[in-house]
This record gives sequence, structure tokens and C-alpha cells, in this order.
Amino acid sequence: MKKYGGFWIRVGAYVIDAVVMLVPVLIVRRLTFTALSSSMPEATLNLIVSLAQTFLWWLYSAVLESSELQATLGKMACGLKVVDEYGNRISFARASGRYFAQILSGLILGIGFIMIGLTRRKQGLHDILAGTLVTRKRFETATESAEDHERPTYFSSADTKRCPACAEIINSAAKKCRFCGEVFDPDLRESNNLKQFNTCPKCDYKRQPKDNEYTPATECPKCGVIYGKFMEAHL
Repeated sequence: MKKYGGFWIRVGAYVIDAVVMLVPVLIVRRLTFTALSSSMPEATLNLIVSLAQTFLWWLYSAVLESSELQATLGKMACGLKVVDEYGNRISFARASGRYFAQILSGLILGIGFIMIGLTRRKQGLHDILAGTLVTRKRFETATESAEDHERPTYFSSADTKRCPACAEIINSAAKKCRFCGEVFDPDLRESNNLKQFNTCPKCDYKRQPKDNEYTPATECPKCGVIYGKFMEAHL
């Protein structure tokens, strides 16, 4: 199970990033004003300066978050990293989309950022649009170490895999996760008729086609309940 980066720790990471970027941004502003101030109106000059600053922040965020570090300097200092829905490293294109989606989060009165404190997986609007998560490194490392310690000795790393839905360690030949019920085999998925859970048995939320992009078919995107386990507990 992942532990996600909440609202306030991400605010702290942004403050650190702002301090890191202060000098580069001031240099860009000074160079731009020096080069163009005598040849164009002030309004146009201010627009160009803003675009230059946005370009600088975009490169800083997208390059670092799509690199092996998976985080800006501020996020690294706070023990955070940016991953996709399955915990994998994101591409430069996705990191770029996430950055520009942050602008949208800010334009709607900051509601996109406030969503971080309200959603189950601590996703802002920009995270939802880009299909990303911000997770806590220290927690994941400790959890993975414990899981590796508990793994039976007769299983080698080649014999196991991590379930993409719940991240538990399972046999590599498994057609169904024994922890969350996620089904990998298409024939088994059809035979189990997973479409019966178009409506959550706990909160009555009706799944939408877009929900499958962000949430496993076995999990309710609204309340987070695992359908199979909930039904087993109420039989």
C-alpha cells in the first residue's frame, strides 16, 4: 500500500522549489528586460518575461520528474516522488502535461490544488488529468523491505510480480490477485463477469468509462472499497 504526499508537505516542497528557482528566474528576468526593454511596449515585454519564466519552470519540473530522480529538488527534500497510477516512472511528455495542468489548477481559484487535501489518493486536478500520484519515498522503501523479508524463500524474484492494482507481491503465473481480486487473464475476467460491479455494492456509485483509466475494475473509484472483498464479507 502506498502512502501519498498530502497537501501541506507538497506546499513545503513547492516553497523549497521556489527558493531554488529564485536566482535562475531573476537572471532570466534581468536578461530579458535588458535585451528587449528599449524595443517594445511594456505590456508586451511583461508578457514575454512571464512566458520565459514559465518555460524555465516547465523545464525544471518536467526534466526532473521524468528523470530517474522522479522529483524536483523540493520534492526530494520532502521525501516525495511523482509516479504514474501503477507506481512507475513517468515520461517527459506526461511530466509536461502535469506541469501545464497545474496552471489550470491555479486558474480555477486554486481549487485544483485544494483537491489534494480532499481526494482519497491525494491527487490534485493536475494529477488526475495527467494520471499521476505523489508518493512518500521513505514509506514505500520500508514497506517494500518488509514485503521482501516476508517473501517465502522458495520464491525467487523471477517467480513473483507486483499486482498493478494493490502492489502486493504475487506469483508471476497468477491469473488473479489473491489480495485485491484483480483479474489478469481476459478469459477469467469474462467468466467472472466483473461487469456486474458497474454499481458499487457499498456506496452505489455507478462506474463511468473514464474510471477505468485511473482505478482497477475491482475497486470503487469513489469510496475505494474492493468489490470482491466487500461482497465476501457480507455473504
